[in-house]
Amino acid sequence: MKGEAALARSFALVGSDEPASVREARAAVAIAAGLYLVGALLTAAALLLPDVSFPAGIVGVAADALLTAALLLYAARRAWGGLGLACVADLWGIVLIAVLCASGGGAGSPFALIYLFAIGHAAAFQPRGRFLLVCVAGLIAFLLPLLYESPVSPMFGAVASIGIVLALLTSAVVHSALDRMREQRRHLEVLISATSGLNESLDPSETVRAIARMAVPELATLCVIDLLDDSGTVGNTVAAGVDPLIVAGVEAGEGTRERFLAAQGYARSASLPMLARGRTHGVISFWALERNSDSNGDLLPVLEDLTARAAMALDNSRLYAERARVAQTLRRSLMPAVLPVIPGLELASYFRPMGAGEEVGGDFYDAFGDRESCWLIVGDVCGKGAEAAALTGFLRHTAAAYAREETCPARVLTHVNTAMLDQDFDGRFATAILAHIRFDDGCVELTLAVAGHPGALITRADGTVVELAGRGKLLGILADPAIEPVATTLAGGDSLALYTDGLSEAHAPRRIVAVEDMISRLEQAPPVSAQSTIDSLLGLIDLDHRIGDDIAILSARVLGASARTTTSQRDAGLLTRSALSQA
Repeated sequence: MKGEAALARSFALVGSDEPASVREARAAVAIAAGLYLVGALLTAAALLLPDVSFPAGIVGVAADALLTAALLLYAARRAWGGLGLACVADLWGIVLIAVLCASGGGAGSPFALIYLFAIGHAAAFQPRGRFLLVCVAGLIAFLLPLLYESPVSPMFGAVASIGIVLALLTSAVVHSALDRMREQRRHLEVLISATSGLNESLDPSETVRAIARMAVPELATLCVIDLLDDSGTVGNTVAAGVDPLIVAGVEAGEGTRERFLAAQGYARSASLPMLARGRTHGVISFWALERNSDSNGDLLPVLEDLTARAAMALDNSRLYAERARVAQTLRRSLMPAVLPVIPGLELASYFRPMGAGEEVGGDFYDAFGDRESCWLIVGDVCGKGAEAAALTGFLRHTAAAYAREETCPARVLTHVNTAMLDQDFDGRFATAILAHIRFDDGCVELTLAVAGHPGALITRADGTVVELAGRGKLLGILADPAIEPVATTLAGGDSLALYTDGLSEAHAPRRIVAVEDMISRLEQAPPVSAQSTIDSLLGLIDLDHRIGDDIAILSARVLGASARTTTSQRDAGLLTRSALSQA
């Protein structure tokens, strides 16, 4: 029998992507082939018995058993026939056993025990109707010697009575136990299939819809979820079912739900609370049509397990949504709400958090100044979370405070570095690039300082693009970051772009956007505005796919002298904070 089990496993493993019912049918056919092989070997031993009335019949049975085994093996490999073929094999086996018994001893033949092979095989794999058919056929074949043999030994009656009772009782127990296991396996498959899609969306409304659909139609005809609001009352109802009109009626709240569904032929609802982490999110009800109300009572534990998983999925989606909302609120507080209007300068910005935006911290930017000069800063803080957010806020406000007292961006970043070392940021560090733009008698002077950060890209009015990068180490590591400023002059139509390494590493490690790629892109399509500079740089990456890091870009474009004069007159000496562009 070990060989037969191994044979069954070999066929069950073939095509593991097939449904369990198909794999079971193939195993049934393969095991039937194994039983025929064993039967053929036993049949050969019949020739050694003293009372062999028809040797040719025994040889014929053995040959037929070998041929049938070969055909069944071929059918199993081809996945032909299924359980129907296995049932035919059981019935044909009973015929061969009857011929074998008649040829080798009749009522006293020991080969009558082989009937148990067919009955046991049917008990293991066949549904109840086919199992009973095989049992009846085996019983009739076992009693056939009463018709063609006379007289029959009295011992045959006693053996027949005890054997028939034990065989039927044993096979019935096996059949019932295996049927129960199949039902439990089906429930488990439904449970796994139903809950596999619960975490595909982290949006609470989409999760609720997925929960309502998960039990229909395998476990219920209609599934209704009543969600509770903060006051503990039903705030929303979501339903899913096989009949869209019934679903619409339930969600619309047409009359009393029980009366409405009873009028439509629904009965037997199982209502279970959706509990997760000590919080009740609502109640989920499973309804079935009245004609299906006699379903298996073992379904309740499956529904309870399903409800618990659904409640946890809903709680996770709500926690995620709350976390994302808090992160978005905190992120807004770490960025300028609007960009300032600087006479003679056009500003634009872009920011996109990594992933789904549930984390806060990391990249930041800021712009501040007056009519005579302005400061632009872009930075990247090590890590994510509340600690990184605290450092981000510290850097932004500390840099702005020192910029009011200094005119050299290198000294500003050096002061920021000292302030970071004086605070306890758990060894966190940061990179930054700080630009100071000063207007002086029609000349625009740019001074830049870099602390372990990518350099700036300058696009001249004639289309030439260069990188301007100073020298400097990370902030928050060394007492002297050795930051050296660099300076240049800007003219009308020149553009400046500051960015974080998230732009370069958006699709890392698969693809890295090099500085040369950015320069080439800007040269191919010279920007005509601050926003077009950002658009050109973003064209180097695929924003429709998940990015691997935060991206922050701050762009400035120098306007002509006449535009600067017009803007100054319009502002009337006031510095506003209206946004030119906020992504």
